[in-house]
Parts: sequence; C-alpha cells; structure tokens
Amino acid sequence: FKVTYPANISCGSPTTFKFELTDDITGTAPSEAKYRIYYLMVHDGSEYVNVYDISKKGNSDYSPKDTFEFTFYASGKYYIRFNAGYTNAAGQFTYLDTGAYDRGIVLEINDPAYPSVEEITARIVGECQAVCSTDFDKAVWLNDWVVDNCSYDNELKYCSAEGALARGTGTCEAYHRAYVMLLNKAGIATGRITGNGHVWTAVKLDGKWYQVD
Repeated sequence: FKVTYPANISCGSPTTFKFELTDDITGTAPSEAKYRIYYLMVHDGSEYVNVYDISKKGNSDYSPKDTFEFTFYASGKYYIRFNAGYTNAAGQFTYLDTGAYDRGIVLEINDPAYPSVEEITARIVGECQAVCSTDFDKAVWLNDWVVDNCSYDNELKYCSAEGALARGTGTCEAYHRAYVMLLNKAGIATGRITGNGHVWTAVKLDGKWYQVD
C-alpha cells in the first residue's frame, strides 16, 4: 500500500493524496480495492487531537476512489493515517494501513501566509489583552471573537481548534477547543463539559466556575 503526495505542501488549496495498492499474491492491483482516511491529527502539547472528524457522516467510509483531498489552513505538524482493504487471490480479506503517529505519514507544513494555530492564538489574545483588563472582560471578548469569526460546520468534518481559528468553521468540539486555547493563553482556567452529544466550556472567573456555550 503506497501513498504519494506533493513534497512541498501549500495551504489554502487542496492537497491530493494518491493511493496505490498491490495484491500480495498476484502482484497486481486488485480491482475491488477500497480506501479510507483513518485519522488526520495534530499534537496539541498534551495529546493527539483530530483535525478531521472521521466519526461523522461517513467521513471515514471505505471507497473505491484512489485519491483523497484535504486543504490545510494552518502551518504545523500533521499526522495522517490511511487504510486499504481488499479480498486477495486466496479469498482472504487483507487490511493494510500507512502506520500510526510518527511511524506513519508525518507532514511538516511551513507556509508563511498561513500561521500555525499557536501563532493565531497568540495574535488574538494579544489583541484581547490590549483592550481588556479583567478576566471577565477577556472571557467575554474571546468568546465573542470565536462567535464572530466561526460558523458551524454542518458537514461535521472539522473538530479541532484549527477549524475555528484557522478555517473559520467547525463543530462544537472545534468551538470548545479554540476557546480553551484562547483562555489558557490569557491565563484563565478552563474545563470541559459534555452531554447529549455536545461539548461546551467551563470558565473560572473570580474563584467561581461558569458555563459558556
């Protein structure tokens, strides 16, 4: 199972990943081969975080299409994993993938026109701190920034801070993670609240916890 893609990736336009699969017995490409993306992640300093949500709307369904397109909107280090599956000449289902994390596809994107999520976070918080003095004012200002600059992703694809901060769209997970990054950068404690398939943010102000959605 081989995946090819451009050596130098630019943000803002689609990057095409091309799949090639060879049967382990016949040495030829199986006609019924199917492919899927297994994950596309970044590491946020404490854990691996999905940028592209494969759990929704068939985003990770196997398909006979031998290419996958993704448009990056922020510089940074990305971890990508693809799967391939087919029935070989011996009638056995064969499952292959490109490897996990550092053992898989690792892309280092450095596009001067598209800053990293961390750089975007620092810029936004700098703008906030220039006009706000109290933690309450900062929490409101940063919440308003996210609301004003992000629209809900009805295709349910983008679920990390990258979606809300870099591409301007994301699910509730993206809204929450973006708000957490901004608040943490501003020195405000946060928490995570979930229920009924939804996630929103706890914010600690003046010694008390508040819920922000």
